[in-house]
Amino acid sequence: MKKAIIALTLLLMLTIAASGCTSPAANHSEGCCANPVSQTALGQYRDAAVFSNLEQDPIGVREPFYGVRLLNRDGTTVQEWPLDSLTSYQPVWDDEEENGPGMLVYSLSGRLPSILQQNGSLSVLSQPKWAPPQVEFTNDFGLNVQYADRLVRNEIYAVNGHLKLYRVNTRSGVSQELYESARPVYGIAASPDNDRVALLVASDDTFGPDADLIVLDRDGHKLLHRPRASYLSHSDGFLFIYPLAWNDNETVTVPVDGYKEGRIRGVLHIRLNREGASYEADPKLPAAARRILAQHARVAKETDITSFTAASGNPSGLYAVQLANRDVWIVDILKGKALKAGVGYPLRWTRDNRLWLAANRSELPVYYSGM
Repeated sequence: MKKAIIALTLLLMLTIAASGCTSPAANHSEGCCANPVSQTALGQYRDAAVFSNLEQDPIGVREPFYGVRLLNRDGTTVQEWPLDSLTSYQPVWDDEEENGPGMLVYSLSGRLPSILQQNGSLSVLSQPKWAPPQVEFTNDFGLNVQYADRLVRNEIYAVNGHLKLYRVNTRSGVSQELYESARPVYGIAASPDNDRVALLVASDDTFGPDADLIVLDRDGHKLLHRPRASYLSHSDGFLFIYPLAWNDNETVTVPVDGYKEGRIRGVLHIRLNREGASYEADPKLPAAARRILAQHARVAKETDITSFTAASGNPSGLYAVQLANRDVWIVDILKGKALKAGVGYPLRWTRDNRLWLAANRSELPVYYSGM
């Protein structure tokens, strides 16, 4: 009996050593060996973690964290903003900010959207002075207001109820109604000089995948109407938000996918003064990045990758990749290494190669409407 007890004890010790776990933290998907003192939120590290090399996982990962982090390329946290009940993010360019776009954050709670700037500031947009719409629509994420992606001289375009377009002064809240759409607006973007605004509007009454492109000047005069210029596959009757952007003051870029032409998802670059449009396929994660990721994250196939965003620069070689399990990895091709940055959605890289990383509750997936 004594020998049996000793053998059982040794077996338990070997099992614990093999698992590397001595606490309930083993149930966390981030791994069972995180620092038990700080482990409360997956991907959260309020005290900047120090890495000896890119192959390590983040130190002090804690669960749960909901909000946005700004990360260095080595995965350490520059700043974080705990925010709850978030549903949608989009980039927003502010002419008073020199470090590149901030992030416009929408919430299901009914609060006004917030703007996160790269300098660390967080501000809430003022309440526009507009009358409640007699008829309004709510998009698939429970929101009834869309803002454009540009703030110039304290002015930003906004669509209330997904039908009425306004030009809003963000300091005074004074709003000027410019245009009323006959059908719900799927997307909105402003030209770099903020003198023009582009709308993607449902092409038919079923709110299907096709969208018309409408371009207006700052006073609401129509400059262009191109039927069925954009299309993204989704069921009829759902009001999805479509990302769109201006390349310059004369070119609008709209999303398209392959349900019509049998091609992969991409974009159309539409010049205001031309009839045609040029197609460009969405980029793929480079093979070199996939190889490095497979070595560190044990990615079995390309379908394990759900989204990615590339840092600017030539060459930067930096990619933030989201996997099907919501893990986000930073891949550095130039160094041939990768690290796990946390869990959530990689929104975009900043000009100085820092990463916006967003995390929502599992029942509220992150939605990003940027290009």
